[in-house]
Amino acid sequence: MIRDINTVTGKFPNGLPEPIKINDLMDISSDPFSAKLDDLEGFNLLEMELSSFKGWYYNLPSLGEKSLAAATVVGGVAYFTSYTPAATDTQLQCVNNTGHGAMYAFHLHYGTKVYDQLAYLTHQEIPDTPQLFFGSMDQCVDENNDQLCDDTMEPIIKKSQFLLLGPWLNTTQGGTELQASKAFIPQELLGPELSFDEDGHIKLVNDTQGQAFGFKLQQTYVYRQDIISH
Repeated sequence: MIRDINTVTGKFPNGLPEPIKINDLMDISSDPFSAKLDDLEGFNLLEMELSSFKGWYYNLPSLGEKSLAAATVVGGVAYFTSYTPAATDTQLQCVNNTGHGAMYAFHLHYGTKVYDQLAYLTHQEIPDTPQLFFGSMDQCVDENNDQLCDDTMEPIIKKSQFLLLGPWLNTTQGGTELQASKAFIPQELLGPELSFDEDGHIKLVNDTQGQAFGFKLQQTYVYRQDIISH
């Protein structure tokens, strides 16, 4: 992720700005922010360190792993896919043979994971760009499927919910049976101020059960009523 402040056409009387190079970006391959979610002071120190860079980068961990599609950003989370060839021979890593794909989800600002896993394996050998779909979900929990909210017993109302369609994910990793997920449900980031859970740990996403993340109605202007007395 590159944080470039020179994105608007303008004049540079003191000379052109220096190009942003790899050394200008913070290496977040070890996911340092994730390790400091229970250490506010350490988290703040990492924020200060990140502010001295012009962005961050992540080294793909597998041999020959490469990203072959564009990224998608939804609600401050960057989603992108990668492909890892099965061949370990360097000369064969550009051959389209059997391999596996993955979808990564990064906090756009901190470069840390926002879900339980940083990457999810996909069912496609070379996955495409995750596609944003505008769907809907229930506003509350209905475990007995009676179309009433379990907490208020009021009728369920559908709310706008963003979905990511594209690569089918193996949402269960490490087990003998993989469960396919046709749609990935993005969660909404919290901020800009830091939020904390009930245990005092830094919380980056709104994972409230039944809380939809989609289109919201927002008033951007105010009606003014003038009262004229005669």
